Amino acid sequence: MNIQYDKQALVEGNRQRAQAEERPTTFAEYNGSVSASPTSNLDLSSQTRMAGQQGARALELMQSPEAAQNVSQWMNLFGQSNQGGEFNQQKMQQAMQADSLAITDKELGRRK
Repeated sequence: MNIQYDKQALVEGNRQRAQAEERPTTFAEYNGSVSASPTSNLDLSSQTRMAGQQGARALELMQSPEAAQNVSQWMNLFGQSNQGGEFNQQKMQQAMQADSLAITDKELGRRK
């Protein structure tokens, strides 16, 4: 079986191979022509996050009373600062607007 390859295809293939050896595929270019494709399906091979439906930090807060207490203390101190007061005020205004909208929707017979 004698396979004939186009000379231009061989030259281009050698150029791309040399270019790939010069630059790692982690620094792929899009328009600069270095084409990097994952070696495997990342949905199947990347299994580093095993925290379930919640994030790792959320699980830590649920399981560690010390972590939950630290966060609670920080939130208390933040709420006493100027920025924390502004933040809490905005949260309350948004909650009141949502309640007002829900009441209006109920009066108009609309449901979400």
